[in-house]
Amino acid sequence: MILALALAGCGNDTGFGDAVDPTITAPSGVATMELSAASFTWDALVVGYSNSQDLTITSVGDGDLEIDEIKIVTDPDDAFFFDEIEDVVLQPTQTVTYAVVADMDVGWPLDAFAQGQLRIRTNDSACITAMLPLLAYPEGYTGEPVQTTDTSAANPCD
Repeated sequence: MILALALAGCGNDTGFGDAVDPTITAPSGVATMELSAASFTWDALVVGYSNSQDLTITSVGDGDLEIDEIKIVTDPDDAFFFDEIEDVVLQPTQTVTYAVVADMDVGWPLDAFAQGQLRIRTNDSACITAMLPLLAYPEGYTGEPVQTTDTSAANPCD
């Protein structure tokens, strides 16, 4: 009798067998993002008016790209604006575009520029955190040029 109960407890319907749940699928593919820009510069921003530039993110890998967060993290002069983004998922080849805005208030001194950083956090293993520099000059800027490296080819994931 004990042997019969032991054998009855080993069937597939009890969870002791090798049955695989068909509703569970293993993740596949690698998430990879492509950014439309490595930095943003406004060369002659009209004081008192805002101006936007597009940030386009494309999922170029063969796995879902999870965008955990996009936000401005450095902006001491409050010259940049971005509607914070959280928990967006892009399937392979899917694209999303957001506006990055610069705005210098009336009275902004013509010898001052604005600097900031936009942070993007994703599940892209080669670029978990991307930091994109933001730089804005007022129209008629009279200050010294900012000493920066050429960011046109820079990798924001460094």
